Amino acid sequence: NNRNASLLSQQYNFNKTPHRLNHISMKLFYTLFVLLSFQQINHAQTNVLSQAKKDSMEKYIDYIESKNALIGSVGIFENGKPVYKRNFGQAALGKTEKRSTTIKYQIGSISKLFTAVMFARLEEQKKIDFGEPLSNYFTDMPNANKITIRQMLNHTSGLKNYVVKNDTAYYWLSGKQKQEDIFKEIKRQGVLFSPGDSMSYSNSAYYLLARILEKKYKKDYASILYEQISMPLNLKNTTASSVTMPSSITTASYRKTNNTWNKIDEFYFLNASGVGDIISTTDDLNVFINALSNGKIISAASFEKMKPLAKEYFGMGIMKIPFHERVGLGHGGDTFGTHCVTGIFEDEKLSIAYCVNGESYLTNDFAKDILSILFNRPMKYPNFNNEVADTSQFIKIVGKYGSKDFPIAIKIFNEGKILMAQGDGQSAFELTKISENKFEFRQATIIIQFDPQSNSLSFTQAGKSFELFKIREDVLVSTPTLDVKRLSSHEGLYKSDEIPITITVFIENGSLKAQGSGQSPFPLSLIAENKFEFKEGGIIMIFNVDKRLMTLQQGGKDYKFQKE
Repeated sequence: NNRNASLLSQQYNFNKTPHRLNHISMKLFYTLFVLLSFQQINHAQTNVLSQAKKDSMEKYIDYIESKNALIGSVGIFENGKPVYKRNFGQAALGKTEKRSTTIKYQIGSISKLFTAVMFARLEEQKKIDFGEPLSNYFTDMPNANKITIRQMLNHTSGLKNYVVKNDTAYYWLSGKQKQEDIFKEIKRQGVLFSPGDSMSYSNSAYYLLARILEKKYKKDYASILYEQISMPLNLKNTTASSVTMPSSITTASYRKTNNTWNKIDEFYFLNASGVGDIISTTDDLNVFINALSNGKIISAASFEKMKPLAKEYFGMGIMKIPFHERVGLGHGGDTFGTHCVTGIFEDEKLSIAYCVNGESYLTNDFAKDILSILFNRPMKYPNFNNEVADTSQFIKIVGKYGSKDFPIAIKIFNEGKILMAQGDGQSAFELTKISENKFEFRQATIIIQFDPQSNSLSFTQAGKSFELFKIREDVLVSTPTLDVKRLSSHEGLYKSDEIPITITVFIENGSLKAQGSGQSPFPLSLIAENKFEFKEGGIIMIFNVDKRLMTLQQGGKDYKFQKE
């Protein structure tokens, strides 16, 4: 599944210690706000947000908007009151929202903070004990008699991540799934470690926590959210997914291709109820985080219980937001295409919330730039010029590269003075020159180092590097023409219980081709009786005509497909 191996995927990882914080990565529901080292030094109380700083933010966001780099909203509160609000980029979608228009966004894993606060309210009312076991509510879940509510809230339960099925399929929740099937997946995955032994960001834990809330209140999660938080705080634009009243949002997620923003498919958000399904605005998020800090929704003592310990990043549904010498508190959230954060710097009595639903400049860098203006840190405007003055080097490096250790082939080509890269079945993206023969695509933290002498490149992303070699054009020939009647026995729609993808096999111009759901078609070359390959993707397909079966081999694994 090329979508699952997307070059555009981003994975953020707190590598505080390899054992203590393992497996914390998730573009679907989690974003790192500002990953900067900080020093424990004294700092003066911030001044009230000055007009000069507002002017600097306006100028900076005007620049970002002029470069068509981001679409979204940002809001800032000081002393619990709104002091700055700005929408940006909507004109690129043909929309005319004013800078102060209220826009609703899917806020992803910030939903977990709401869920955790509702548990803190229950604990205050002595209706639940953080030390009680999961088995009080779900007896058949992994380690249910050992895992506590507290461990589920602070990501030390050991439960895995139901959003990622079979460890690779991120997109199985884009269609409606039954709750019983999600429970089944949580059980199938089991646990990573014994409760309390380590820390691993767990969507499975929060899915079960949300269902525990429903058991306690005997209502659906959306109704509980409204009664416990949205109504008391007058959050008129904060809602959750509901079966009876499906949520509607005013803005979708977008991805830029060839300088044009295109709407992308998102989650079916009821699959993430209480985990990543809440809709809100930057105003509501600021009101919420201030109410949490000021004791207006739970007591100060309860909020202290939620906060991370001194040496930890995660508490119970809340995380640290380090920025140089300052440390805020809040949470981030990602969907397939929208990235949100809410956080408060309590010493400065300053909160910020932003949502970006169209990203071609790293949202994390945007956040760092805004905070640098707020806290008088030096910052430079980003350079969006990807043009290369001397294009003579392109002749030596353009071509198609592949490797048996890498799941797809990468085409390198140029459009005028801009070097482009494109993975099989994916959108092309622009590369920015760093140094001689070294380029990057910052949005996906990709670095490509070319070696023209050996006709190879080094592809680095998320801390992993792969060496790819230029593929000879004469190797990339299409499937030889065979007897169409013989090929026709392989045509049809194939489905698998092992991975959430359907594959259509068909004949075009006398050659056999295959196409996965939501992907580009690719040619199949005959290598043996009923055995075909797509060399660039490292794919082999073996057909059993009599049993109407097809086995797909990729990455050292076999997947069984049944013909419809």
